[in-house]
Amino acid sequence: MFDKFTDRARKILRFAREEAEKLNSEFIGTEHMLMGLIREDGGVASDVLKKLQVDLEQVRKEVEKMIAPPKEAPAYRGQLPFSPRAKKVLELSAEQALELNSETIGTEHLLLALVLENEGIAAQVLINMGLDLARVQQAVLDTVLLSKPVKLNDPLQKLSSDLAGNIEGPIFTKLQQAYDLGRQEERGRLRRLILDLGDSPEIKAAAEVLKKAINTIEKGLL
Repeated sequence: MFDKFTDRARKILRFAREEAEKLNSEFIGTEHMLMGLIREDGGVASDVLKKLQVDLEQVRKEVEKMIAPPKEAPAYRGQLPFSPRAKKVLELSAEQALELNSETIGTEHLLLALVLENEGIAAQVLINMGLDLARVQQAVLDTVLLSKPVKLNDPLQKLSSDLAGNIEGPIFTKLQQAYDLGRQEERGRLRRLILDLGDSPEIKAAAEVLKKAINTIEKGLL
């Protein structure tokens, strides 16, 4: 699995190991992975966490409140293993990369996985800091989907990009999600998502384009 990790994602795992060692832990847990995500500067996950005002020192304090670190390091250090929940996060990160049509596993997929594995210490720390996990997930998806390059030979992506001049903010983000769902052929979810956009003036103005987008998917032109 690790051969598919980007350099930034690998760096996060190294940082996670360092954080576990600082806290004299016998394993690498989800909390250490969260700290690693914050420490890795410049990746999607780090940028999202900064925007959400997730601070490394604050996370460390929250972790120490939940788990009193041992006063002494384990007698045998060796190579720290991942906890069962951390292993689950690694598995989920691969699934997230696949769902988002990525050939590599990046920092964004690790953060999405931490949120989806919502019973680990990392998820609880974020909740204790006043964050809604769904909001964190949405922030990552917004960043990832809106950063995708436009491919003019892709009919649905072209249609979505044509709307950018008239539709902005959350509505356009949902259209980008609609595009991504369309590529996965989750047509039922796509229809529900488009209906959820509502009947704002912007949507009414773009109704014909949306109709073409749905038809494009259902005709299997992608």
